[in-house]
Amino acid sequence: MTAREKGEKRQLPKKLSDRILLIVLGAFLVLGVSTVYVQFLQPEGHRENIDAIVQDCRSIISAAQRWYRSSSVVGGAQRRGWQDLDFVRLGMVDDQGGSPTSISNVNARYTIEVAVDGQSFDLIAEGRYGSTVVYRSVTEAPPPEPEVR
Repeated sequence: MTAREKGEKRQLPKKLSDRILLIVLGAFLVLGVSTVYVQFLQPEGHRENIDAIVQDCRSIISAAQRWYRSSSVVGGAQRRGWQDLDFVRLGMVDDQGGSPTSISNVNARYTIEVAVDGQSFDLIAEGRYGSTVVYRSVTEAPPPEPEVR
């Protein structure tokens, strides 16, 4: 007479259910750890990244304003407008193959967009974690507050 005929339960399903239970518990553990990471650790990195981007933007704006006020003899704009503004004129080079109006570093990718009339420029920084910092209508005056998204 076989175990099935005797009405005995086989051990295989019990072991399989133990394995399934272990897999489900492992999945919950991974989900819990990733939730803790997203809720508590990543926002701190996100905030630090935005702070670093804002500092980089201020440095770029300061360099642009110095270039704007400089004489054309030394390669400046001599207060004639922002039309020729790019990172090359500011002495900033991108080792990662950016264009003259776009440069990147470990914090973000920075792009200069000069207004059509040449009287101001926008500085857009696209950082890690999907953050974006935008300075609009920058002139020789102190920079406006950034838009942070």
